[in-house]
Amino acid sequence: MSQADSGRFQGAILGPNRLKFLSVQGFAVLSLKLGYKAKKAIDPATLSAADMNEIEAFLAVIDANGDVENVYAGLAG
Repeated sequence: MSQADSGRFQGAILGPNRLKFLSVQGFAVLSLKLGYKAKKAIDPATLSAADMNEIEAFLAVIDANGDVENVYAGLAG
């Protein structure tokens, strides 16, 4: 979590219970962005170079699509 110049915190990964706790404590959540965090992230060091190239090419194609806002990959790091 980092503190912006305005004195507000940003960049936290929070679950629904934590958001409720913050509001009860007097904090206001001004914006919220849903994301994905893999339960079992894959370490890229365990993949072969060919596998990594294939994954990177796939993710590049997905990311280049104008309808895609965010890409979440289950890679650690």
